[in-house]
Amino acid sequence: MHQQTHTGGHTLDLVITGSDTEVSGVRTGGTISDHAIVRFSLFVKNSPVDEQIITSRAWRKLSRDDFSNDLAAATLCSNLDALVILSVDDMTKLYRDVLTALLDRHCSHLSRFVGSSQSQAECAMVRR
Repeated sequence: MHQQTHTGGHTLDLVITGSDTEVSGVRTGGTISDHAIVRFSLFVKNSPVDEQIITSRAWRKLSRDDFSNDLAAATLCSNLDALVILSVDDMTKLYRDVLTALLDRHCSHLSRFVGSSQSQAECAMVRR
């Protein structure tokens, strides 16, 4: 700062950024209590995106009828009297485990590798 930012004549404020960010147009405005408003512009450089894997499910392949039938036969839905003795934690784990297993069976994962330098032809669909 090259201007006063405090009513006592001091420069008390800083703009701290990373090395990839350019600060320009730094100026002071009106005061709030005994400090001036500091205004500035930031220009952030885009850093290259590392290769990443994006995972989703093949929802279009899900058969709702088959999924519903398997869910009805699963321990989560088939014998409700046996579930009464379970704790909230045990019930949550059962819910997660049953639904994850059913989704894995009926609606598999799809993973796609993407990166900033890759072309569309280089992206691969991988079944997991």
